[in-house]
Amino acid sequence: MSLFKKIGETLSNLLGSADTKTSTTPNAQQNNKYGPNKPYNPFVDKNGNLINPYINYQKVLDDDNVTKRAKQYIQEATGIQPTKPFDDVATSAGQRIKNANSYNEKVASVSKGLSISDAAQKYIGTPYVWGGSSKAHGGMDCSGFVYNALKDAGYDVGRTNAQGYRSRGTVVSKSDMQPGDLIFFGKNNNDASHIGIYLGNGKMIHSAGGQRNTKSNPGKGVSIVNVDHRSDFLEARRY
Repeated sequence: MSLFKKIGETLSNLLGSADTKTSTTPNAQQNNKYGPNKPYNPFVDKNGNLINPYINYQKVLDDDNVTKRAKQYIQEATGIQPTKPFDDVATSAGQRIKNANSYNEKVASVSKGLSISDAAQKYIGTPYVWGGSSKAHGGMDCSGFVYNALKDAGYDVGRTNAQGYRSRGTVVSKSDMQPGDLIFFGKNNNDASHIGIYLGNGKMIHSAGGQRNTKSNPGKGVSIVNVDHRSDFLEARRY
């Protein structure tokens, strides 16, 4: 993967995790004209599919800190129209430095988050088994799934329960969540009973099931749902 392509992916995820729950994917996929033997575009894969369908591309297009060229790539890949002209802003030297520092900090944070969300999506379809954390167990429960995603992303964490993962990371507001943040649910604020991983644009990935689900009777397992599918949101944490 080229450096520019990686930067493009990171930038789009950085600025696209909006709090809106309406995905831009359907419109984008219909207008996507890239694919095999088509012009290079960092926002689509070799098969012509958007690399991350959960990004709010409209927000990226309208953000003043995104370069004009990056916006052109997005418009070409999605067919979405900006609400204002493409202008490279931050005209003063001081503002450019300020934006660059802020950008670098955000890219570092988002890159870590993307490694978690990417690792998590590899487990889609894995069954839910109460207490499970591997194929040998027949599946994974919610915390076993998060344990594997974090481990695959390079985080040295032990196997614990949902509440146990609240002992690390930094609390972030629901409106500021970005891909890779851990999301906790529960009826009691001091005892999280469920955990998932934020993907962006109001979506999360988790392992769904319950105590009755065993190796011989597995539950639904790892899937993507809306964050608001549950009403007992407790907090989000960034590792």
